[in-house]
Amino acid sequence: MNVTGSVVIAASPDAVWAMGGDVGNIADWVPAIERSHLVGDVRHATFAGGGDATERIVERDDAARWYV
Repeated sequence: MNVTGSVVIAASPDAVWAMGGDVGNIADWVPAIERSHLVGDVRHATFAGGGDATERIVERDDAARWYV
């Protein structure tokens, strides 16, 4: 499954990447996720209504500000 999206954020790219690039703390900026953490290259998330998910972060480029 591929999920993509875009949004305009009124902040500098560095400020946005400081938050969004911290893949283990996705719960800090995605309201539907209650808790999250990273173990190695696997992100664990618990959804606010129940349910858990894991995702493997397979690629990352901080200079270009993206991850897969």
